[in-house]
Formats: sequence, structure tokens, C-alpha cells
Amino acid sequence: MATLCNALALYTLVAWRLLLLSTAARLKEHQDVEAFFDPLELDILQTYAQQAITSTSQAVQVLGKIVGFVPRKDQPLPGIKILAQALLALENIKSFAVKSKAPPKPRRD
Repeated sequence: MATLCNALALYTLVAWRLLLLSTAARLKEHQDVEAFFDPLELDILQTYAQQAITSTSQAVQVLGKIVGFVPRKDQPLPGIKILAQALLALENIKSFAVKSKAPPKPRRD
């Protein structure tokens, strides 16, 4: 039962972030992007976009591009499922960036 409660707590946090991002991108196009992404995530998104990201809408569009989303006239922003895949990809890129910047561990021979 404790495992189920822990899983629900984790999924609730992930779902909350997804809904917050998608809603913020659709309602307030010029909302401050630093409120939704930490500096490393923002740096990764700006590197991928090759330009400065100043709004949540731009950040969500770049997230979609990471996983292959192509905006259309009737759907300019990615949906929840695409955002979930994109956040997972961003988390993988972020963990790789953190691990690659870590100093090497000494070998024990």
C-alpha cells in the first residue's frame, strides 16, 4: 500500500507540472519562463533552439521540437502526451549534462 501511495504522489507532481506548463503556455504567452524551468533546463532549451527563450510559450514549443512535434495551424502547441515525452527527454539530457560536468572519480586499482 505504501508503494502505491508513493507512486501516486510522484505521478501527481508530474501531472501538476504538465498541466501548469500547458496552461501557462496557452493563456499567458509572455509569462516569465524562469518560474517554470531551472537555469540548467533553460540553458538546454536555449541551446537546442539556438536563441534566447523569453516566454513559457516559446519554451513549450522548443520542448515539443525536442521530441519531434511539428506545430500546425490548428495545433500550435504540443499537448499533454507530447509534453510528458518532452519533459522526460529534457530530464535525460539534464542528467547527462550534470554527470558529464562532474569531476572524474579516482580509480581504485
